[in-house]
Amino acid sequence: MDFTNYRNDIEYDLDWRLQELRLLKNQIALLKDEEKKIQLRKALLVMLYSHFEGFFKISLLTYIKYINDLKLHCNEIQHKPELITSTMDEIFIKYEDLNIRNKMINKKSREESVESEEGDVKSVDTLFRRTDFITNFDKYMQLVINLKDNVINTESNLKSHVLEKNFYKLSIPHNILKDSNKVINKLVNLRNSIAHGSRKTGFKEDDYQKIETEIIEKVMKPLINILNTEARILVSHSHIYTI
Repeated sequence: MDFTNYRNDIEYDLDWRLQELRLLKNQIALLKDEEKKIQLRKALLVMLYSHFEGFFKISLLTYIKYINDLKLHCNEIQHKPELITSTMDEIFIKYEDLNIRNKMINKKSREESVESEEGDVKSVDTLFRRTDFITNFDKYMQLVINLKDNVINTESNLKSHVLEKNFYKLSIPHNILKDSNKVINKLVNLRNSIAHGSRKTGFKEDDYQKIETEIIEKVMKPLINILNTEARILVSHSHIYTI
C-alpha cells in the first residue's frame, strides 16, 4: 500500500460515515413532531458513537497495514520502540515462560535444592533467559516490522484513556488529542446511558449538533492528520516508497 492509497482509504472511510450521519439527520428533519425528533436523536447519538469508534479502529488498522507494507526492519525505527516491542510480542512471551530453564542446572540438582536455595536456582534460570535474549538481540533487531491487527483494542468503550493506550502501542504521542478528552468521554457516557436504559430523554437539535461537531472536527478529522504525519515519519526510513 503506497501513501496515496493509504490516505485515500482513511479519507473515504470518514466520508461515507459523515454521509450516513447527514442522511439520518435529514430524515429526522422531515418529521413535523418535535418530540419525535428529540427522541430519534437518541438513536442518532448512538450511531455517532458507532461511527466514531469504527472510524478510529479502521484508521488504525489501515495505518498498521501501511506500516507492515513498508517492510522496515526493527533496527530502522529505533525511534519507535513500541512498534518494535509489538513486533517482538511472541519473542517476549517465549522469554516470559518460566519453564525455560538453565540446562546447566540438572534435574538432580534441582531436586536436591533446599528451600533456601530455590531462589538462587530461579535467579540463574532468569539470568539464562535474559542472556539468551541479549545473545540473539542483533538477530531480533533484523526482524521486519509486522504488527498484528489485535494490537488495536477499542474495548467497546472508546474513552480517552483507551484511545491513548492504542496510540501508545503504535508509538503515536498518547496525549496528542488530550484537549478532546472531555467530549470523547461525554459521547461514550451518553451512548452507554442510552444503551443501558438509564437515559430516557432525547436531544434537542443544538445539543446533539454540538457533540457531533466537536467529535468530527476535534477528533475524527484530526486523526487523519495525525496518522498522515506518523506515516510520513516512517516512510522517511523506507527505501521502498516515496511520497
